[in-house]
Amino acid sequence: MAEAVAPARLRTRAHAIDASRQAAPARPLLWSAEDLLRWAITTGLGGVVIAVAWYIAAGEATFGQQVGPLDAALAGLLLSGVGNLAWLLHGRRALGERRRLLLPNVSDDAASADQETVPVGPLSRSEVAGTVPDEFLAGEGMERFHRPECALAAGRTGWASATREEHEDAGRRPCGVCRP
Repeated sequence: MAEAVAPARLRTRAHAIDASRQAAPARPLLWSAEDLLRWAITTGLGGVVIAVAWYIAAGEATFGQQVGPLDAALAGLLLSGVGNLAWLLHGRRALGERRRLLLPNVSDDAASADQETVPVGPLSRSEVAGTVPDEFLAGEGMERFHRPECALAAGRTGWASATREEHEDAGRRPCGVCRP
């Protein structure tokens, strides 16, 4: 009877392992084996071209005879660089796709729930309280002054509001971003 129970336990345990493997979603990798092979081939070929060009140029006595191998070495460097760039861009694209899968789309969720959305970013002139349109903001000890809606001034507290002339008299220059 113990012999009959043992195979049943093995079958049950094997079934549980198979079920857990199926339940876990496959995690997408940034690079596939094909991408790794492509990267290795382009980088390897580029390295071989550089090494052969160096060997040929090392045996030449004059600069004029070394120009051809130098051109070949630059082509090898370019081939290796293109392979690396393609590999990194593919990984970046895969990372962006993974991020989109993991992070919810906030704008769709807010629209579907009919919730009031709060704008994020610099304030408009009408949203800035207590400032006159001809006045600009700057903090104590700052070198530049900003428009109230400037991204560099957004969320700053304790900044004084003054006219352009007052800021220039204080030695401040206009912001290079908002250009007041």
